[in-house]
Amino acid sequence: MPGRFVLTCAITLLFGCRTDEPPVEDRSAQGSTTPEFDATPWGIDAQPPSALELPAELASLVYEPQVESAMAIPPWQIAVVEPGTSPRPLGYRPARVARRVRTSLGEGSNPQPRLTTTLHWWSFASSDAPDQGQDFGFAGIDCEPGAGLAEPLDCAQILGQARVQGSRLTRIAQTRGQPMTPAVPEILELFIVPLPSEPVGIGGTWTATHKTEAMTSTRRYRLAASQADQLTLEFEAKTTFRDQPDEDAKGTLVVSVFDPLARSGTIEVIMRMRDPGANPSDLPDEFPLRLELSPE
Repeated sequence: MPGRFVLTCAITLLFGCRTDEPPVEDRSAQGSTTPEFDATPWGIDAQPPSALELPAELASLVYEPQVESAMAIPPWQIAVVEPGTSPRPLGYRPARVARRVRTSLGEGSNPQPRLTTTLHWWSFASSDAPDQGQDFGFAGIDCEPGAGLAEPLDCAQILGQARVQGSRLTRIAQTRGQPMTPAVPEILELFIVPLPSEPVGIGGTWTATHKTEAMTSTRRYRLAASQADQLTLEFEAKTTFRDQPDEDAKGTLVVSVFDPLARSGTIEVIMRMRDPGANPSDLPDEFPLRLELSPE
């Protein structure tokens, strides 16, 4: 059973290739009929969730734009496919955020995760460039290695930052601490939901698509329910390759309009691999993975 290689590949496939190629136009939403529009944004009457007190050394930090280790974010093209019932504007609203989250990563049917990490996640009090979006920080508290990860991990040294412009992530980087496989920014990126600029109602769907000559990666989100500031989203992803079997993922995410990082969520990945010398007609090997994010 591949270990780190499988985990790293699965995150990379969901994330998409890192490339400077321009996005290919997605015409999937053209020709759809827009139902009656409600100008009231989702969660407009809700109050932001309460924020925890941060340790003093974190509360004094600010976003550092000169950091060069930021993970490349694919040029996702976001398009509404089905507007849903009574579409309303959907976007993130600036608010003070400070909370603790847990991420866990497991393989196959094993109920014990390979790795569980506890993190601080918070919004910076100020930005060097407010017009460029809202800035966030993340810092490790501790981690619990599971079966197959015997080496010690000092998660308390992890520190990083992210920038969200409009309703999508534009930069995320780990700035301090021991590198992990997969990296903490790669896991968090999967749970930071890009929102469309067009209105969406209950049952509405939108896609985030990235295409190159060798592959196409598409994430699809469906707005299943809304309560106060929180939106329940059904998530699917598919990556198709020119020379390899497809990869699939699905899950459920709960997102607050005050925080781009999901409040909770589960994503199940099916990674498929075929040996280079195998008969193309043979079924590929499948490796199921499970990622979870939950409040701490």
